[in-house]
Amino acid sequence: MRKMLIGILLLSLVVSICGCISGGEDEGVEWDIQVFGEISSPFSISYSELQEMPEASIEKKLVSGAETYTGVSLEHITELANISEGVNYVNCIADDGYILSFTLNDFQNGILALEKGGKPLDDDSGPVMLGFNIGCACNWMKRVEKIEFFSSSNSLGLIGDVANPIYVTISDIRDFTGKENSFTVAELFTKVAAYPQSQTFSIICSEGEYNYPIGAKSGAIVTYAGNSFKVSIEGTEYSDVSALDCIWDPDQ
Repeated sequence: MRKMLIGILLLSLVVSICGCISGGEDEGVEWDIQVFGEISSPFSISYSELQEMPEASIEKKLVSGAETYTGVSLEHITELANISEGVNYVNCIADDGYILSFTLNDFQNGILALEKGGKPLDDDSGPVMLGFNIGCACNWMKRVEKIEFFSSSNSLGLIGDVANPIYVTISDIRDFTGKENSFTVAELFTKVAAYPQSQTFSIICSEGEYNYPIGAKSGAIVTYAGNSFKVSIEGTEYSDVSALDCIWDPDQ
């Protein structure tokens, strides 16, 4: 009997020690969403704070059937941001620097998804995913970590025959180029994966639209001053530039 009691005590001790090593409280997911731009004050939202917010769900249509995603509505995030008057665009930025641009109206049709089919997102998709019930699956973004509100008048469009047309602020450009100012059009088109077969690009500004051969993009310099973008190319300077349009004409 004494040996049996000793054995039970030793077994209890082992179980207790194992519980202390492998147990402990779940510290939760470490992920923050940074919200900034033309808002009253920049702020961040932790994963646990997102979990406490009002729930919203959308369905992602598949070839056969659909998947249900649950999270927080982007309309609610917009309300929290207290955006400035004139804001009409939003950039969502993933942890790898990928950018998606949306009009403010379209943005508010989406969610920050935390779950798929009632289960937390896996590491590849989440822990937070951008999801929309408008447009195509290309509007979805894995591992989103930044939301930027801005006015299109304070941005530069990188548009046309590119894989991912976007509107970027000077903050975005400085972030992905690592430069303070003076960027080539070639650098900016690289960010949006401009079509390699493109023949020309145009500079769209307050004075009109001006076309140049695509080979001139490395010598075209974009600068930012006085809250506006300028482009200098071949001895000519264009002010109040709103967009750079990459052009591929399949008939040429």
